[in-house]
This record gives sequence, structure tokens and C-alpha cells, in this order.
Amino acid sequence: MTDNVDSHGFDSEGYDEDGFDAEGWNRHDIHRSTGTRYGPDRFTRNGFNTQHIHRETGTIWGPDDRDQWGWDRDGRDRQGFNHDGWNVAGIHRETGTRFGPDGWSLAMIHQQTGTRYGPGGYDYSGRDKDGFDRDGWNADGIHRDTGTKYGPDGFDRTGTDRFGWWRGPESKY
Repeated sequence: MTDNVDSHGFDSEGYDEDGFDAEGWNRHDIHRSTGTRYGPDRFTRNGFNTQHIHRETGTIWGPDDRDQWGWDRDGRDRQGFNHDGWNVAGIHRETGTRFGPDGWSLAMIHQQTGTRYGPGGYDYSGRDKDGFDRDGWNADGIHRDTGTKYGPDGFDRTGTDRFGWWRGPESKY
């Protein structure tokens, strides 16, 4: 708290000497009288109850058309970014460019190659141009080398052989 307080005992940021504002909330959204995120009326500082219903609207949306976490109906925060960090212009929050931290764009183009495939030859979902992942399996469970549902070691992608025996915990699927 600063030394400059108003006639009611609040500093320039609106907090008293104990760190609470006039409505009883501190900077961490804890209420003075309850010691929790909920005030005596059982609503949070921004007006939501434990069922995520807003006291004024009676819905999950506050008067500003945002939920209690600040997301709008399109899933964007106040700066316009979605949960994955992209805005509508295709710019990523962390990098400020058309490419995310992993090098992929929203259109699934890799920054280094300028194509749908990264430097290792795999697309965003981990498949090569023929649809096989790094372990040689396609989405249907067929292995690249054998053309069957069993790999060269005799096990399918879940680690089970043709007799139903499981190879053990080293299976990735």
C-alpha cells in the first residue's frame, strides 16, 4: 500500500491498509469476511456462483457477454485469442506471427518448409505423405512394412499378437 490514502483509507489502487477494496475483495479475489473466492452472497467478485451462473443474467454469461473465466461466446479472450492462442487473423499470441511456437500455422503449414510437412516429413498430426506415423502405422492400423495389421515383430499397434497375447507396457497405443 502507498502512503497516499484518501479520506476513506484507500490507496490510489482502491485498497485499504489490509489490502481489501471497498467491497471487501483483495487483489487475489478473496473476500475479507469469507476468506474464500465467494462473498457473503455466495457470488465471486465478478458475479458468478458455484454453478457458474451470473447473478444479473441468470445464465453462464455475464453482462459483458463473457463467462466467468473471461471467454466470449466464440471462445476468445479479451485480446481476441482463442484457447489455442490464435486470433481471427491467424496470428499466434506467443510468437506474434502466423506461426505458433511449434512452427505450425493455423492452416497447418510448417514455417521451415512452407508446406504441409515439417522438416522430418510429417504433417501436423504426425503422418507422412502416405498417411503413416513415425512408427509405421496408418489411421486404419495397417503397418507400412507388412501391409497388414501386424508389424514386422508380429504385434499390432496396440501391442497384441495374432493369438491375443499382449507384448506389455512398451506399446504406445
